[in-house]
Amino acid sequence: MTQGWYLLLSTLVLMGIQVGALISMSEVMFPGMLEIETFLWLNLVTYLVLAVASGMTFLCSCVFSEGKYAIGFGAAIPVVSFMLKMFGEVGGKVEVLKYGSIYMLLEPVRVMTDSQFRLYAIVGLSVGILVLYGLGIWVFNRKV
Repeated sequence: MTQGWYLLLSTLVLMGIQVGALISMSEVMFPGMLEIETFLWLNLVTYLVLAVASGMTFLCSCVFSEGKYAIGFGAAIPVVSFMLKMFGEVGGKVEVLKYGSIYMLLEPVRVMTDSQFRLYAIVGLSVGILVLYGLGIWVFNRKV
């Protein structure tokens, strides 16, 4: 459980530092041009997508006892999800593939302009984080 919290919080701190630096630099170089609230919403959704991807990896590390399987599946699942998004973006008959990816919720234009989509993305990703990390903790506790 400690590793899961550390993973989530350290990623949050790193993104917070990055966002703070970017806002500061923007205000110094281009005063008033950055829509800070919109920028923060976009970064929140980005963090949540990263947290879901890390939740998949965390769950795999809790399920598999051997490191090679934990690393293999933990890396493969987010990569396959990203590839589904890429193939789905091509269009045509394979467009439906993008709906099998967590990364479909990271559509910058919709996150910035559509508050309903943004709300659904935040709620869906938050539920995903709770489920993945919760399952990982439950599986780990059952193994001990």
